[in-house]
Amino acid sequence: MTDGRRTCIRSLELSFRLRSTEESCVISSDLKSRINSGFVRGKGDQAIAVASTGIAATFLSGGRTAHSIFKIPLTLNATSTCNLKPNTSEAKILLYAKVIVWDEAPMTHVHAFLAVDGLLKDLTKCDEPFGGKIILLGGDFRQVLPVIL
Repeated sequence: MTDGRRTCIRSLELSFRLRSTEESCVISSDLKSRINSGFVRGKGDQAIAVASTGIAATFLSGGRTAHSIFKIPLTLNATSTCNLKPNTSEAKILLYAKVIVWDEAPMTHVHAFLAVDGLLKDLTKCDEPFGGKIILLGGDFRQVLPVIL
């Protein structure tokens, strides 16, 4: 873990009181917006707010859907890749982002996360998960029905 990443995580921990439960850490949409717009952008760093659904994206400051930001294909499988070209302005935004706040993450298919992971690794040329970017996943796992195989 880089010093910059460690500093950012520590600052998030100190700046915001996160209410923990036995299952997970509860973060409100308001807190996600404050992290995105106030804390990170206030220090001159870039933050990207994405959500799995269009409705959830409207609640985030500057939020867009994950499919829009990362160019995730609508039909997903284990080998899906994002359709974002490396030398575009969208790719540069992803490269300079310090934090990506992803709301409604439990609603996202695992293949979408794998595609975004591959995209960020390719863009940053870093083999760490998500290319070494800090990804803040939010959402309520209690809203997702259990799957019985």
